[in-house]
Amino acid sequence: MYMPAIDNCRNLKSVHIGKKDGTKAEYDPDDYESFISKLDILAMIINCESLETIEIVKGGSGGLNLGILNGLPSLKSLDLPDNIVCLSGISVCGIVQFDFTEHCLVARDMFTGMPELREVYCNQELKLITRSFVDAPKLEYVEIPSMDTEIEKSFINCPELVLGVLKGSKAEEYALNNSIKIKYLQERQ
Repeated sequence: MYMPAIDNCRNLKSVHIGKKDGTKAEYDPDDYESFISKLDILAMIINCESLETIEIVKGGSGGLNLGILNGLPSLKSLDLPDNIVCLSGISVCGIVQFDFTEHCLVARDMFTGMPELREVYCNQELKLITRSFVDAPKLEYVEIPSMDTEIEKSFINCPELVLGVLKGSKAEEYALNNSIKIKYLQERQ
């Protein structure tokens, strides 16, 4: 099941999905749990130049995939539930800082052409970063607090980047092999 595309909405300021404080939000199907648990890719929000916020109040019990947010230069806030398992296709947005959701396992084709992105904080469960963080000229810091996060074809054309990594981690190895500056993190107990 796919959510219908939101495309070329020139005056749209915000998108809210799910219930909020017991009231209906802007998109709240009658059987929200059934809808959201069947949702494979949430969004295809593209070329909405005035969109500032996207909020998804809760996900289904099985987790969500979020994909294709593109051409949103005014997007500053992306509020997601903790059970997003795969993020993909977020590019050309005005987001400055991003914290990965608690259960996100894969970041694919993320944060490409992000002119304002400065900081990203990954979770300890993140297993794969692939084809992400490309052409983000202001990106200063990405924290990867896992020993096992695999990185492929990422962090390209990010001249200011410092990776926060654990000593001996796969992220450290990737940084060293690709001449990326490192800040060592303390391993969490």
